[in-house]
Amino acid sequence: MSAPSALILVLHGLGADAADLQPLADNFAVALPSARVLSLDAPHRFDGAGAGAPGFGRQWFSIAGVSDANRDGRIAAALPALEAMIAAELADAGLMRDRLAVVGFSQGAMMALAAAVSADPPAFVAAIAGRLSAPIASSQARSPRVLLAHGDADPVVPVRGSRDAESALRAAGIAVTSFVEPGIGHWISEDEEQVVTDFLRAALSPGA
Repeated sequence: MSAPSALILVLHGLGADAADLQPLADNFAVALPSARVLSLDAPHRFDGAGAGAPGFGRQWFSIAGVSDANRDGRIAAALPALEAMIAAELADAGLMRDRLAVVGFSQGAMMALAAAVSADPPAFVAAIAGRLSAPIASSQARSPRVLLAHGDADPVVPVRGSRDAESALRAAGIAVTSFVEPGIGHWISEDEEQVVTDFLRAALSPGA
């Protein structure tokens, strides 16, 4: 088996798990057959905060008592676990971060964006229905390219999250592409999936 040309990691939302976004990962794998595409499980069991039942699904961080004042701290505390997963998967694939893309939805999108603004970011990040809740590192090992996709009827993470993220990223000199789809709520639409797939294909196809 030949070595993969790129690594794409997919991060699920709150209360879901890797299986929830496996169909999305499978579609990315069809679009980029030489890439390794993995849907990852968040490290913690869902604690039931907000909805659902404790123990069902996974979470990157708890939303129990979460607020604008403490969300950044929770994401900062959760980021090292994600970074450890990224490092392990890169090592296993024999790749560097210039061939790495991270795609996240909802809470997974928040984690993907936190990675994008870290000191050692992935080369490519696609965030669907997310928000930026992490400080942008003053010096980055590379300048990532970021895609923001959001439905303008999202009642869970309002589209303002992506709009504010776009403004902050552009102000920091980070390349951003934004796609806002009218009438779409808190899910991944076919058009959003296609936009992300096109972004990944342009970024990571052999020779790109």
